[in-house]
Amino acid sequence: MKVFNNIYLIGMMGSGKSSISKLLSHEINFKVREMDEMIEEKFGKTINDIFNEFGESEFRIVESLVLNSLNQEKMCIISTGGGVILENDFNKIKKSNAVIYLKYSPKYLFLNLNKSISNRPLLDEENLLNKINDLYKKRNLLYKRASNIVIDCDGKNLEDIKIEILNIITVQK
Repeated sequence: MKVFNNIYLIGMMGSGKSSISKLLSHEINFKVREMDEMIEEKFGKTINDIFNEFGESEFRIVESLVLNSLNQEKMCIISTGGGVILENDFNKIKKSNAVIYLKYSPKYLFLNLNKSISNRPLLDEENLLNKINDLYKKRNLLYKRASNIVIDCDGKNLEDIKIEILNIITVQK
């Protein structure tokens, strides 16, 4: 088993990255670092407001800066934003960290996202399933390439996913 310094959770919006990071934190005593929260603090605005005011490209620049700063930390579980893989090369990050892709099919993502659509800047209620399918087609391969661990999450509860991750990883304490 490989020993990891940090754990990065990647995947589509609605894949449970924030929830899983908190569950894992209780088990391995790592700090939880929420990238979207860090970006909101830097701007003093919500992610939706940042997208609306500055656009996605400006958001991605700040996201990359935050990701690079987090890579200097140790003993963290980093919950990334869904689009972090669009502008960032995870090859360096994968060398000493677990980069875990929480993989859900579009059908399960639809069920998860249908509850919290109002705070998702790239989605709205109209044609939600089609938009999820489109994003999934664009990003699925990128998530696979960026990760060194893939967890198939369809039909699993958060506790099952947490246990599966704990069975795979070993962390440096």
